[in-house]
Amino acid sequence: MSAVWAKMKRDLYPSMQAALERAKLRVRVTYLDNRAPLESQNQAERAYQDAFRGSIDNRPGVTCQRLIGVAANDTEQKKEWIREEKRRADAIDCYEVKFLDLSGSAPIINVSIFDDYAVIIDPCRSRDGSKPRDIHLEDWEVAEVLDRYFDTQWLSAMDTPPERSEPAHQDLRAQGASPLTEKRPPVVLCVACAIAFLLSVALLEVLVYTGQFQWLAQHPNSYGIRAGLYLVLACLGIATVYPPWRTVLLGGLGLGLTVALVSLIGGPRADRAAQQGQDQARDTVSRGSQVASPPRVPPSANP
Repeated sequence: MSAVWAKMKRDLYPSMQAALERAKLRVRVTYLDNRAPLESQNQAERAYQDAFRGSIDNRPGVTCQRLIGVAANDTEQKKEWIREEKRRADAIDCYEVKFLDLSGSAPIINVSIFDDYAVIIDPCRSRDGSKPRDIHLEDWEVAEVLDRYFDTQWLSAMDTPPERSEPAHQDLRAQGASPLTEKRPPVVLCVACAIAFLLSVALLEVLVYTGQFQWLAQHPNSYGIRAGLYLVLACLGIATVYPPWRTVLLGGLGLGLTVALVSLIGGPRADRAAQQGQDQARDTVSRGSQVASPPRVPPSANP
């Protein structure tokens, strides 16, 4: 007798735990989450993981195999859990673990098999708990098909987890490439960022020359202040479309703020110097006009 169910997310672990307790021959499970099982807040999942560990310890006649996916975003707790599972597998004859490198690989079907009961977990990767998500099957022939699929993954898996000290840039650095070239931003995003930058510059210039920022237009270091502000805008735009450059762009951001601030602070001194120069010029012109003009001679009285 065969049966197929599409079950909700909340039904997953109770069903798997019941199938685990019924299993007599084989338990083959896949674990692809980037968190350790104990990090889950789902009490049913934690109970299932406890039952799985108990099955390994108390039922030596049941062969247990576990495929564990290893990804760049694995948590520290999961890394520690992987090391613990490896130690358990080395110490227990009926328990085996292997590791799948999930970086850059094609999507892997998350399948678990308990004798004739098989579960395909979230094949659409929707993680939506409001509608049926997981496929549960109870049939020996179907379980055998999925068992062969599990075999192909098992044969391609590694006996030890890959080390990932710097996962995002490891391969590129091995080839002598810069991590900043790991991933190019989309062209459309770059064009949109450039247009937004030009519009921001144009808007600020319009506001300056229409008198909205009259103090900036009349400031002696107006060009320096605006240049610093435009550099800040450019750095923020590039950091938005290309996150790997954010650390480098902090220097450009700081330079822009420094230029704008120094130009702003330096203004009053330059203003005073210009005013003094204007006063000296007026004095010079005034003295020159006094020397150049002939003395007035009072008109003589005619007899």
